[in-house]
Amino acid sequence: MVPRHSFHLWLSILGRLQTRCRLHQLGICTDCSCCICAINDEDIAHLYWQCPYSSIAKNMVQDWLKIRLPDIFTWQWCVQLKRRSKLQWRVVLACVAGLMYLIWQARNDARVNQVLPTPAALVQQLQKTMCCRIRGKIHVPLLRKDQVWLKDRNLL
Repeated sequence: MVPRHSFHLWLSILGRLQTRCRLHQLGICTDCSCCICAINDEDIAHLYWQCPYSSIAKNMVQDWLKIRLPDIFTWQWCVQLKRRSKLQWRVVLACVAGLMYLIWQARNDARVNQVLPTPAALVQQLQKTMCCRIRGKIHVPLLRKDQVWLKDRNLL
């Protein structure tokens, strides 16, 4: 997993990201609306799982990885994911963390520069990052089922 992705995931799980709702609770921000869709308040659950923009990106990642991602990220989902091989578990978790990080970056671009990349561009960037990361990390022979799984998802 890319270190900044895992750090961002950790902050998300702890509920420590500076979303507009959190900033409003701290008295720093007056507007709680989502920077991307302006439909609902921007909290972690909305930003990553309920925002229409994030939902499109999540669906694209699900199609790419051929796996169902959770509606809300929980540790229970991670435990269920552990039923897969260790490599598959790590790849899927790294992709989820990477997607969340890229959504956060897109949110910041929308907030600061009024520029929002398409969900397809976001997923394409995630795919490129994951391919480079996996190819650079594999130094031992893989199990046949993991080779097939990675090739089927264009990660090898």
